[in-house]
Amino acid sequence: MGRIRRSQASLRGSLFGVVATLLVLVAASTTTAQRSNLPPRIGPPPPPDRELKPPPKHLDRLEAWIVAVGRHRLGQNDGDTRDIGRWPLSDLQGLWIDITSLAKVMRNPRAGDFSVAAADGRAAHIAYTGAEIRRFRVLACVAAGDADASTPATPPDRECIATMTDADLTPDLRSAARLFAAERVRRGDDNAILLRGAVLHADIAMLEPPVPAPLGSTLLPVAPRRVVFELLDGRPVSMTLSGVHWALAETALRFVKPANEEKPAPERDSVVRAWYQATTTWMQSQVQYDAEHLAEGRRLFPDDPTLLFLSGCEHEAYAAPFIQAGILGFSRSLQPPGSSASERRRAESFFRRALARRSHFAEARLHLGRVLAQLERPLEASREIRAALAGLEETPLLYHARLFLGEAEEQAGRFTEARESYELARTIAPDAQAPLLALSQLARRRDDYDAALKTMAALFEQRRSAGEPDPWQSYLNCQTRGSDDLIATVWQSIEGTR
Repeated sequence: MGRIRRSQASLRGSLFGVVATLLVLVAASTTTAQRSNLPPRIGPPPPPDRELKPPPKHLDRLEAWIVAVGRHRLGQNDGDTRDIGRWPLSDLQGLWIDITSLAKVMRNPRAGDFSVAAADGRAAHIAYTGAEIRRFRVLACVAAGDADASTPATPPDRECIATMTDADLTPDLRSAARLFAAERVRRGDDNAILLRGAVLHADIAMLEPPVPAPLGSTLLPVAPRRVVFELLDGRPVSMTLSGVHWALAETALRFVKPANEEKPAPERDSVVRAWYQATTTWMQSQVQYDAEHLAEGRRLFPDDPTLLFLSGCEHEAYAAPFIQAGILGFSRSLQPPGSSASERRRAESFFRRALARRSHFAEARLHLGRVLAQLERPLEASREIRAALAGLEETPLLYHARLFLGEAEEQAGRFTEARESYELARTIAPDAQAPLLALSQLARRRDDYDAALKTMAALFEQRRSAGEPDPWQSYLNCQTRGSDDLIATVWQSIEGTR
């Protein structure tokens, strides 16, 4: 498996973005506008208020998708990721509808209700023809692992092989049928197409260059859409629609069904949980923040401390000055993240929820202390950071803890304790500039101008040396250490190579 990594120059995400020295794309906190982008709900949709005709050649694209899912080497950018990555947004929205229908037919070959629900409560009936429904049933047999006579289905709950003709399966579909049949035997369920499909779209989102669409593009009324805002150094650059690959991946995972269960229950699947943890960590490692992706993960796993922690980190990032400054350049008709204070309060809530479920989560406690200090609650901040220090071992985290503890103590007027903490931060990272700047400011507050000037002189001298970068620069994505390994582990578990 190759490394899941893309250069900073080609990053992307959903909704609101900003760059300081990098391109950063950020998803806003949950708003009415965002809720209209959520994938469809599982279960009976509301009564349709419209009839929607599928796009032309949509089943050709669905067949190409099934073949690509079976052929794609997980974690690699290959011909399949490149081809599907270039599909226009309208085709991807049509695929979203067809994946939903395909999953329904996989689980109920006689399904006759092909309705999809928009997140705003509206629904549409998809007007498939009789020939299209028959084709769906053939493709569902392939996807479920029931279409290869040489690999007996487990359990043989459909008469797929008996009802298909030689003309129904192209050579590529036969190869896909063999793979999914073997996967059904290996796994004991029919989830391979859904899990591997989610990986295919994640790989496209992570490895392929984005294909943005203008905001005025023609879109299907009940399919997902995500707006991308790009800023550079706090200045607006562009506002476009993104390819909805993360939405396609999320939707596929909604239909994961444990063996011997009657209904989808992805919340009971440990691989789905690990997928959300790994992909969200990877996004934040690339300075991407997608609120909808995290919201879907929390919907399935509301008590997962890792997802709660990452949610807190997301809102902590939204409070950063460079994001707050950048979003002001975009249209006020689209709700941006809240103010710095409101975003920090949201971050505080998520960090506290994570700690309620994992009390020894020292890194979450460190972040909690940081936002409490920024909310001008220094005594609480000092208490949380001191508690976090007992469980921290890695150098960057220890540095951050000492730096933030100094800030909290300084806010509380405990200048001696603040100086001691800043000095310890300087000991941990001798080349870092932030502790020197903090010490100089502290000396100035105490009217010790000689010490303030001396410390600033040391800072300017240090800038001329070729030391290590200040760990402070990585604070907002320090929580993503090992993100590539997390992705590789989940991908390997889906592929069955670990």
